Amino acid sequence: MNLYGNRKNKAIIEAILYSAGREVKMTELMSALELGANEIANIIESMKEDYKNLNRGIEIIEIEGSYQLCTKKKEYFDYIYPIFDNRAKPNLSQAKHWKHSLLLHIILKLQEQK
Repeated sequence: MNLYGNRKNKAIIEAILYSAGREVKMTELMSALELGANEIANIIESMKEDYKNLNRGIEIIEIEGSYQLCTKKKEYFDYIYPIFDNRAKPNLSQAKHWKHSLLLHIILKLQEQK
């Protein structure tokens, strides 16, 4: 795959994961990109490394063979939570049920305002 194709596929996967706001099955990604599971898995692993190396506030997690884009909650919880909700901080078991895509949206909007 050429560099442009790889960048485009990364952008497509990122857009799908961000827009879905839920776990996206490998079969859904395969259908959307018309690529095989190994190719998509390789692209996602590359994206994970990109996010890590660029010290991004988001990450891709794998959940039972599906993928989801979410915030790095442990590192940024204290910054995200006051914006998301002014109530008392929930315990971690409650926090893990938040919609990660909403938190990601907030972070990206804040980054755009900088």
